[in-house]
Amino acid sequence: MSTALIGFAVGGFNETERETGKKPATTNATVVFGLLIVAVCCSFILVEPAVIHPLWLEYVILASVPAMAGYIARRYLADRLSNSGS
Repeated sequence: MSTALIGFAVGGFNETERETGKKPATTNATVVFGLLIVAVCCSFILVEPAVIHPLWLEYVILASVPAMAGYIARRYLADRLSNSGS
């Protein structure tokens, strides 16, 4: 779940405010960093027994798939909201 949230937050890095056209003053970088720590700490649970061999492949799959899903969801949501506001 944390990697999906990381992808969702990263998807909003380039967004601008609709009214002003400027980037928001606050960034998601601290949120992403905190979620990255949570993801790494929670991944230690997956050390043994490995479901997918080799273990590094298991980490890549279990981290990248939810992160990409979160990123795609954020970009899709931003696109839908920008089209509905016009």
